[in-house]
Amino acid sequence: MKLTVCCLLISLFFSGMNVFAEPVFFNVGYENAEQPPYYMGQDEVLADKPGVAVEMVQLLEQEIPGLRVRLGRYPWIRCTQYLADGQLDGIFNASFKAGRLETGRYPWKNGSVNEEQRITTMSYGLYVLENSPVTWDGEVIRNLGDGTVGAPRGYSIVGDLMEKGVDIEEVSTSRQILMMLQSGRIAAGAMQQLTADTILKNEPQLAVGVRRISPPLAEKPYYLLISHQFYESHPEIAEKIWSAIEKLRITRFTSLAEKYGTL
Repeated sequence: MKLTVCCLLISLFFSGMNVFAEPVFFNVGYENAEQPPYYMGQDEVLADKPGVAVEMVQLLEQEIPGLRVRLGRYPWIRCTQYLADGQLDGIFNASFKAGRLETGRYPWKNGSVNEEQRITTMSYGLYVLENSPVTWDGEVIRNLGDGTVGAPRGYSIVGDLMEKGVDIEEVSTSRQILMMLQSGRIAAGAMQQLTADTILKNEPQLAVGVRRISPPLAEKPYYLLISHQFYESHPEIAEKIWSAIEKLRITRFTSLAEKYGTL
């Protein structure tokens, strides 16, 4: 009788553990355009070398037992829409914009975004043709004439430059911006430097006649943005996710980036 009761208690104990050990699915979206080295390829999640940021997010499963990451790729604007309505639990890479606080949650500390829990930091550069008169002194872009500046659709640099009175043409990918620049359809291109420089290195035909102006247009930290719905349901897990991102950035980012030939 005592043995039966003991077995029953042990069974109940472990069945209870199984209930609490149910996996938590974390549905994460990122842009369906290539952004070397952070995400590679178009539309699909590549099985081999999908990108530095993608691999960091995939490694969350190793850092947080019971977390199951499911990835999908969408246009960036749709990523933010899906996050806002709870179809996605997280999106990356997201720079900080006050307006996005309505869309989702950033890692937060002492009343402001916690930069230590960023995925990475990226600089935006201004790219022009070799013989272009366009200049940038860190404050004002001059000599654009009637020309426009191409920038990735939905990216924060679009709003930054529009606030400076720059006429912007939003474009789907950095590769398209470089092609438009070479053909003379735009006067300059504003792109994330590491992404643009990687494209120019890997596709030298796009580098012909193109130069980057110094200094950078902007330097920004980028984050994994988590939906309000996921945070409210799993606040402790959300905090663990951001802490794991910080750890992975410190311990794994450099070795991951070396795989893609960017360091």
